[in-house]
Amino acid sequence: MVVAALGLGLVGCAGPAADPGGSSAPPATTPGGASSAPGSGSGAEPAVPGVPGDVKPSPGDMVLSGTIVAGVESGCRLIQTAEGGYVIVGAAAAKLRTGAAVTVRGRVRPDMITTCNQGQVFEVTAVVTG
Repeated sequence: MVVAALGLGLVGCAGPAADPGGSSAPPATTPGGASSAPGSGSGAEPAVPGVPGDVKPSPGDMVLSGTIVAGVESGCRLIQTAEGGYVIVGAAAAKLRTGAAVTVRGRVRPDMITTCNQGQVFEVTAVVTG
């Protein structure tokens, strides 16, 4: 029983873990600087260049543009942006190929732990371009 509980604490590149601090991701910005934080505006969703009008972001979502690169650990991939690298996880991330220039939507997941040893974890929920 103890072994099973310990096994849930560290999962390779995609498993959630408890967040004892109860922290949440900071308000996100698009590469152009537009805030996507809840309540940041007149109630209408912000217009994000490159995102189709029928794609509605969820509160806390952000849009990243960059290149998919191999991580330092086997099986890890990152989106390298002008601001830094993010370890990509999620079903939508599995469709992305190393070397591709992409724009993705998702959220930073401080509650996830990976064995990748670099970058913040970013759960890709949609591939906008790429």
